[in-house]
Amino acid sequence: MDLGIAGRACVVTGGSRGIGLATARMLRAEGAKVLLVGRDAGRLAEAHRALDDVGLDETALVVVGGTHGGLSDAELVAQAWDLRDLEARYADFVARFADLEPDPADPAAVLAAQVRLVDAWRRFPFLDPQLPAELLPAGWIGARAAEVFHRRHEQWAPAARLFGT
Repeated sequence: MDLGIAGRACVVTGGSRGIGLATARMLRAEGAKVLLVGRDAGRLAEAHRALDDVGLDETALVVVGGTHGGLSDAELVAQAWDLRDLEARYADFVARFADLEPDPADPAAVLAAQVRLVDAWRRFPFLDPQLPAELLPAGWIGARAAEVFHRRHEQWAPAARLFGT
């Protein structure tokens, strides 16, 4: 893919993991200079090493910063994201899929469960800001929801693939 961005400078906020890191990799692969911005020096160092591991670090710059301007980190988070709503969505996801057991002898039922699982999960990468644990409410359920998604997806994939064969 040629995005026509070779040699251009791109700033990637939240570049230490997830979509931010994936975006940085894609931009570097397209020849762009990348500035990774994040709040966790350790994670940003890991992100820079990840770019280095695939030979994409020669023009990647890492910057770590904090919050300034009168708001605490917690106040900024409260204004920027509705974490209660997101947590409720995660809790609903866990309730729907953690104990769901489609009949493994029925590949159509397993495939239907797999499709519902992926459809329900696909919104979370756009909703979840992937904040550090210290900025999340106590008992944050996001990690549990991710564990449920990955476990179920892996568990159901073999039977789901049998449908239509």
